[in-house]
Amino acid sequence: MRNIVVTEFVSLDGIIEAPERWSLAYWNDEISRFKHEELFSHGALLLGRGTYLNFAASWPKQKDSTGYANRINSMPKFVASTTLQAAEWQNTQIIHSNLAEEVALLKTQPGQDILVFGSPNLVHSLREADLIDRYQLLVYPVILGKGKSMFQDGLGKAELELLECRVMGGAADSSGSTDTEAADSEAVEGDTANGGKSKPGGQRRKAVPGAQVVLLVYQPKH
Repeated sequence: MRNIVVTEFVSLDGIIEAPERWSLAYWNDEISRFKHEELFSHGALLLGRGTYLNFAASWPKQKDSTGYANRINSMPKFVASTTLQAAEWQNTQIIHSNLAEEVALLKTQPGQDILVFGSPNLVHSLREADLIDRYQLLVYPVILGKGKSMFQDGLGKAELELLECRVMGGAADSSGSTDTEAADSEAVEGDTANGGKSKPGGQRRKAVPGAQVVLLVYQPKH
C-alpha cells in the first residue's frame, strides 16, 4: 500500500500560501538535502490545479547537476481538477472526478509513496476522506497574519502521532542551495493563480541570521 505524504512550507500561524515570499531567507544546506532526498524517495506527485499550473510553467525549463529537475519532470504526476482540460507537463494524468475513489485506487498500486506539494484545497479534501498517511512540515519562524491556511474550517478534530522533530540548521549563507533546489521553495504554494514561479539565477534573498526552521513529521492516529 502506497502512502499519501503531504509536504509543506508552513508559517508559525499555519499559512502555506506563496512560500517564495517568506521562506527563502531561511534556506540552508540541510533543508536543501531534505527536499532533495524527499523527492527521490517518492514515486509520484499529487497536486491541486493551482500548484500544478505553477510547477508546469516552471520546472520543464529547469536544469541542474543534482538530477532534481529531471526527476520531478519525468516522474508520474496526478492533478486533481474539475476544470483543467489538458495537462501539458509530461507524464501527467488529470483526476476530473471521484477524487477519494481515484486516490484510494492509486494507493493500492505498486510503487513508492505519493507526494503532495502545496495544494491546500486538495489537502482539505484528502483529509476529509481520511487519505493522508503522513505530514512532513517545515515550520518557519515567521507569523504572516493572512493567507491560505494548511487546514480549512469545517473538519473535526484529528489526533496525530509525532514521528520526527528536527531543527534544520541556521539561515543560509551566500552560497545557499542550487538555483533548482531553491526553485522548489519558490514553486510550492497553494491553489492560487498568481506567483509561485521560480526565478532561476535571480538574486537570492538576504539570509536572516540565527533563524531556524523545524521539521515536524506526523502520522494520523487511527
